[in-house]
Amino acid sequence: MSYLHYDTILHRVKGTTRALLEFFASRLTLTHTGYADYQHADGTTDMLTDTWTDVPNNQLGDYTTEEFLPKGITSLMDPATGYLDFSQLSLGDWIHVRNDFTVVPDSSNAHVEARYEFGSGAGVFYLYILDSIGRGAAAPVQSLKGDIRITMSFPSTLNNPGKLQVKCDVGGTLTVQGSNVGVTLSQARFN
Repeated sequence: MSYLHYDTILHRVKGTTRALLEFFASRLTLTHTGYADYQHADGTTDMLTDTWTDVPNNQLGDYTTEEFLPKGITSLMDPATGYLDFSQLSLGDWIHVRNDFTVVPDSSNAHVEARYEFGSGAGVFYLYILDSIGRGAAAPVQSLKGDIRITMSFPSTLNNPGKLQVKCDVGGTLTVQGSNVGVTLSQARFN
């Protein structure tokens, strides 16, 4: 219901009914959402055998845009590292990410994994997002196209970058197309 529609109804109602409408309207969940597209434009990255490789994203691709982020959020990724940057978020906010990358293993039947690394020091933890066995030699393994939801539930997540990493047990080549990062800001910010 639009504000104008709500305001028109409220002016027509009197007494207790009006008080009830005002009470429930004050508790409506408002969503503050938006997204950014971060497209990479720098070719391929060599992957060492059985070694986690940070996925780069320089944000120099043709379709990079941050113009649809919610008010108060200007960026969700560090272009120098390609890491997710949560510094403008708060506890209770969450993001959802769709990554587009391809790994071409150096030989057949390769095992390819992808994960996000969060936290720091003894508090490092991981969210695994891909576990795939390659088919033939040089058969590309695509990233999952579904969204991954990352919640800002703990300071260890909020106060450290989100590092997207890939690993291939036989080495290979990583090609990054980009990432779409959506954000939903917690209602608690606006109470």
